[in-house]
Amino acid sequence: IFDEIDQVTNQYKNKNSSDSAMPTAFWCMLDDCEIRFPHFLIIGTTNNRKHDFPPQVESRFGECNIIRIPNPSFEIRKQIICYSLKNRQHNLSENDIIDFAQRIDGKSCRDIKSIINYAVRRTPKNNKIITLREITLAEEA
Repeated sequence: IFDEIDQVTNQYKNKNSSDSAMPTAFWCMLDDCEIRFPHFLIIGTTNNRKHDFPPQVESRFGECNIIRIPNPSFEIRKQIICYSLKNRQHNLSENDIIDFAQRIDGKSCRDIKSIINYAVRRTPKNNKIITLREITLAEEA
């Protein structure tokens, strides 16, 4: 499993990249694995929904082998927020959670959890209660 594979594939898009040898070597190794180990499953992941794979990547995986998983719906975003805040002290009302869930449309599950974790780290040590202010500041960061 190669997490954030878009970091490698972005090198193909940047013709002036000084790191162009690295993605070329990476893809050559994958090609070699396909020949030597045909039963291996290679998985590349990305949270970048706007990422278009360059032709070099499409030719290796093919469109039929690319699975696109949509970002969470409004209801799922609310559940992620509630779950992430479940064992933490906060003063967010149901309306605050609804407003936050609406504002973060288009964010991945990981993005949502990162925003909340950042808000937790920003919470003053003497207070320990997560407020809408910390959530908003974390969202803008």
